[in-house]
Amino acid sequence: MFALWGLSQLIMGLMYVFILIEYVMRIVIGKALKPLGELYCSRTVPGAVGNLILIPLAFLMILWALVSRKKGRK
Repeated sequence: MFALWGLSQLIMGLMYVFILIEYVMRIVIGKALKPLGELYCSRTVPGAVGNLILIPLAFLMILWALVSRKKGRK
């Protein structure tokens, strides 16, 4: 039972890493690699604000998962 529980925690930790990579790459691609410019957008798209919120949130969740895992071993 505990081996399965550990596996689910590992998968959730990897999920946070993938979320962090995805949202960082959204900004990199949108700003540096393929900027659209004024022709395609006249205002900031709604998802742009979500990117800025989810990057630090995913980073904090990764840190929280690592810290709580170390505390559980004592």
